[in-house]
Amino acid sequence: MKKIILLSLISLFSLAGFSQSYTVTTKNALLSGTPSSDHFESSINITNTTNTDIKFSWYKLSQNLQTGWTTQLCDAISCFDPIPDSNNFTLKANKTALLFSVKVNPNNISGLGKITLGLKVDGTNNFDTITFNINSWALGVNNNLSKLPELSVYPNPAQNEININFDSKFSYQVEILNIIGNRVKVISNLEGHSKLDVSDLPDGVYIVRLNDRGRLLTRRITKS
Repeated sequence: MKKIILLSLISLFSLAGFSQSYTVTTKNALLSGTPSSDHFESSINITNTTNTDIKFSWYKLSQNLQTGWTTQLCDAISCFDPIPDSNNFTLKANKTALLFSVKVNPNNISGLGKITLGLKVDGTNNFDTITFNINSWALGVNNNLSKLPELSVYPNPAQNEININFDSKFSYQVEILNIIGNRVKVISNLEGHSKLDVSDLPDGVYIVRLNDRGRLLTRRITKS
């Protein structure tokens, strides 16, 4: 029994230590420029602070972009257009590499946008959210990122049900994803204020992803 307890403690402390296994330059990046710009971009680097190679997976949590923008995302291995739902890569021990780079060509279209990505160390519950806020501003116009559409999900923590408030004239779809990015529930044709039953979900952390005609918005909740 003592041996089992000791092994469990070792595993627990190893997992806790692994949460400090990497650093990123920022979790909130800003891309900004005029609509007439050829492009503007921002990059985030990641450093493996351990003596062991680490395998990462990342997930597209939300994408809210202006129609007509051309957008490219690169990770440590590849570049994508459009952005896939997920990808993975391995970072060598004690190495620094590109985590994400986002490039936007506004094509003379002003407006605001946001891309939100989830980053996970494979084999752990270590999960970070990386956000790129995009502002294509016209001269003389004061844009504000708070003008992005609001999605409200409550209560948080949740128990048996959650409420979703979203101001839209159209129906929308909601997906609930677990911490590793797998869809565990999909509800279609929702409108305005909706209640969702989550009593069948195990306790844990989830991503609520709303799809409004191709525009993706997310909120993170805890089920307890």
